[in-house]
This record gives sequence, C-alpha cells and structure tokens, in this order.
Amino acid sequence: MSFRVVPLHPKAMTVESILPSASKPVRVGEYLCLAVLGSGAMARVYLARPLAGGPPVALKLLHRRLGRDPGFVSMVLEEARLVGCLEHPCVARLQGVGAHAGRPFLVLDYIEGDSVESFVQLARSLGKRLPVPVALRVAVDALEGLDAAHGARDAEGVGLSLVHRDVKPGNLLAGVDGRVRVVDFGVARGRGPSLRAQRTRTGHALGTVAYMSPEQVAGRAVDARTDQWSLAVTLWECLSLRPLFEGATPMAVAAAIAEGAWERLEPRRGDLPRGLDAVLARALERDPARRYASAGELREALLGCAGEAVASARELAVFVAAMAAPRVAGERRALATAAMGFAGPLCRPRSRRPVQFADLRSPGPGGRPPERAAPAHEHAPDALDHGPGAVTARRATAGRGCRA
Repeated sequence: MSFRVVPLHPKAMTVESILPSASKPVRVGEYLCLAVLGSGAMARVYLARPLAGGPPVALKLLHRRLGRDPGFVSMVLEEARLVGCLEHPCVARLQGVGAHAGRPFLVLDYIEGDSVESFVQLARSLGKRLPVPVALRVAVDALEGLDAAHGARDAEGVGLSLVHRDVKPGNLLAGVDGRVRVVDFGVARGRGPSLRAQRTRTGHALGTVAYMSPEQVAGRAVDARTDQWSLAVTLWECLSLRPLFEGATPMAVAAAIAEGAWERLEPRRGDLPRGLDAVLARALERDPARRYASAGELREALLGCAGEAVASARELAVFVAAMAAPRVAGERRALATAAMGFAGPLCRPRSRRPVQFADLRSPGPGGRPPERAAPAHEHAPDALDHGPGAVTARRATAGRGCRA
C-alpha cells in the first residue's frame, strides 16, 4: 500500500470548512472549549483544554434546546454509565461527567484524526477509492472495540448486554496513532432500569436508518448481532463509496433493508480478498441467528480471508496523517492560539519564542521529539486506489518494518 502525496483541489477542503471555530473560547465547567469537532442531533462535541492544565479533551455537551427534557438528559447520563464501564484501546475512553447551565456533558479522550465518514466523502469527491487494506483495518479495529463493548461488565461484575445501535462511518474515528476507535454510545442499549424506562418513553427505533438491521427497522428486540450487521454495511460502503441501502425517504431505505437484497462487491472490485463477499453475506443475514456468534468471530473471519491484506497500524497512521492533515492542523492551531492568548496555567508559554504546533504533540518513544507533521491543507493521498500489493514497496522505501 503506497501513498503518494499531491496537492488537493483548492475547493476540496479547507481548514475553515472542516473545523468551525467560535469567535472566542467558551468556558464549560472547568474546561475551555476552543473549537467544534462535530455536532449531532443530541449534542455538540468541542475540542477543549482543562483550565488546570493537561492534555486536550473532547467535550460532548447536550444541545441547549434538549437540556430541559428529562428523557435526553437521562440518555446522556446513561451513555456515561455504559461508557464508564469500558476500557479498551478501540473505544474512546470516558474521563468524567459534568454539568453546565443545567446541561450534562461528557469528557472523553481527544482523538487526533478524523472520522471514517470524512475519508469516504473525500475519496468520493476526488473520484478515488479507499485502499482495501485501510478499509479492512477500519473494520478489524471497530470489531475489536465492539466485541469488548458487548462483553463489558459493571463494577459488580454483572454483564451489561451492551449494544451500540448506531455503528456507522461517522461513529468510527481513525487516529494519527494508527488505531480506529468506536465513539458515540448515545443511543446504546444496555442492562439497567434507566435505559429500559427511556426506551419505553420514546417508543421508536433509535439509530441511523441506512445502517440499521432488519430487526431494528421492524422495532423488534436487538442484541449484539445488530451491531455486526451495521459494521458490515459500513465496510461495504467504505469499499464501494456509496450506501448499501438507498431510497428517496427514510421509509424507502427501511423497506430496502427489510427486503435484504444487496450487491456483491467482488465483481465490482478485482483487488478484494477472495471470500470477502461470503463473510459479508453471513454478517448481513436477515435472521440474526444465522450471523456470526459475536463481533470477535466476524473479526476473525475477516482476518482469515484477508490475511496480510489488512493494513498495519503504522500504515493506517500514514494514511490518516495525509487524509486528515487539514483538520489536524486546524485543531493544533486552535490549541496553539489558546496557549499563546490566555493567561494562567492553561496557556502560559515557557519562553518568548512563538509556540509551534510540534510543542503541543506528545514526545515520541524514549522521549524523542515526534516526527514533523505534513504541511496543513496541502496534501492528500493520490494513491487511494493502491491495494495491498504495494505494502512491500513502501516498507522497503521506508527502510523499516511495519507492524500492527
């Protein structure tokens, strides 16, 4: 898998379009929110720094219009309860919970990188395809995180029976550290009276229709195998760059899902591992009992058919660094601006020289400075179509091995 970096089309991406920023930082609890990382139906996620100092975090704050709705407030608290029981490198870690002006917020690990959805959209806009090894690595890491979530237990050792229910490209974050993490458990289902009450109150399916399983769109009971379906739909989209189930309205999409017919990928792409369609076909069985027994079993099936075609962590890191360069640069700029523009332990520079983006990055192994980042908003992978056969060439060029 080889990545040649070339200039982007000037209208394809800008720092401003990717990273909206407020006119000035806003204090939320003991944090200073510097820029908007993303926004959904329930909450907005900010890049934030603790006022007491420390590494940046992602702060998820419930929308103001929902702050007085006990149902939505309970959903945020339920997300905190469930994610607080998870400790896995492929799941974004919860650091704390707070409240601001009556609205709850979650403090989560900040992931320097971008969503898989952004990579799919950029590849589509450039008329390119995501490398198969990268798409497979996304699926393998996500399944590892989901398998850990499905088997999570509370402090008393009782299984949570957790189901994410909203697995999709937008809820998978790929970091410059070469790891994919599952995020946003806002509509997750788990064992516990608070969530059962919320489900009874809402009385409708929760999630994103295009990635829902047949049992979800039908309003039937779901278990961990529904996340398996959604992940298979996500992988199919990463490899084809179009939704698996489409329709003019959400009802039409739901009808297509209920019908269950889907197009095989291997006739469309000759660079896919043999047997991938068979793995997807089992994960996309309409009857949950015919799917894989667990996310871990689906992960092993993907690794079994793909073998060395799956990108290593370092190869994914190279890809993410190139694809997410404008976003990462914008976030580092926001952090640097905060460091230079505000008094106190949050941002007082140690010297008179201007703060550089590299100052805000963690040191490399053994305390060595990290490698220099690529220039912002100037680069993107041109070799998006390259498959696993180019991995060996890149390793030889780099002069060192790549290991997952």
